[in-house]
Amino acid sequence: MKDTDPQRRAVELVTATPQYAEVITSLAERTGRDEQELRVEAGAALDEMAAYVDESASRLWDRLGRWLTRSYEVDVDPAGLEQLAELGRHHSLVWLPNHRSYLDPLVLRAATTGHGFPANYTLGGINLAMWPLSELGRRSGLVFIRRSSRDDPVYPAMLRLYLGFLLRHHANLEWYFEGGRTRTGKLRPPKMGVLRYLVDAFLATGDEGDDAYLVPVSIVYDQQHEVSALSLEEGGGTKTPHTLAWLVRFARAQGRRRGSAHVRFGPPLSLREALSDAGARAAS
Repeated sequence: MKDTDPQRRAVELVTATPQYAEVITSLAERTGRDEQELRVEAGAALDEMAAYVDESASRLWDRLGRWLTRSYEVDVDPAGLEQLAELGRHHSLVWLPNHRSYLDPLVLRAATTGHGFPANYTLGGINLAMWPLSELGRRSGLVFIRRSSRDDPVYPAMLRLYLGFLLRHHANLEWYFEGGRTRTGKLRPPKMGVLRYLVDAFLATGDEGDDAYLVPVSIVYDQQHEVSALSLEEGGGTKTPHTLAWLVRFARAQGRRRGSAHVRFGPPLSLREALSDAGARAAS
């Protein structure tokens, strides 16, 4: 195992756990498939989603982020960030922002930079994994996941294991659980799949002294370039495919000043306390 390949190392650490062996055995019993065949498929899924944080790549990603968000001044209320940073020194933080723009992860990163937070492991749709930026993103903590794994029991099982691996290493997570950008300005109904996987992974860690904290995040823009495209889609128009040409057009469109991006943080919610309260209510 080479230390120079942290992405491969993460996959090998996951596949070396007793939980991985138990999951493969369970999948073989449920599906009637050969264990070795399942291991190959599981390894490919983990390779696809595994990410890591490299300092050099992260600096390049941050420079790209500052350029892409140049339309906005990031307005962040620092109240509460010190408390969150202290929590983050001992527990995983799970940032759950609303989703208005493809710029949201870059804006949130800019808002937390300089306050003592490590880079988040940000879950995003694999439809946005466009080479060569996808490789830079993976080396900066971007976890590309499939939007749907229907009729595929292997992929969600590996995602649970990978989330558990990140929790055991006290990584901070981030995803946009509306499942897509709002087309009306209102919050969309939450997609609970990844949160369910996180809860499963958290319970499987078995460390009763540990915890993770869910952090609600609000991101609001004075103006958005994407509004016209979102309005077209809301009216039944076809969504523009995500290609490098689309990305270039999107980047160029951010050259005009559009005011501020306002970032606010809600009180953190202890996942362990929430699960304990839910268990107590279910038992009563």
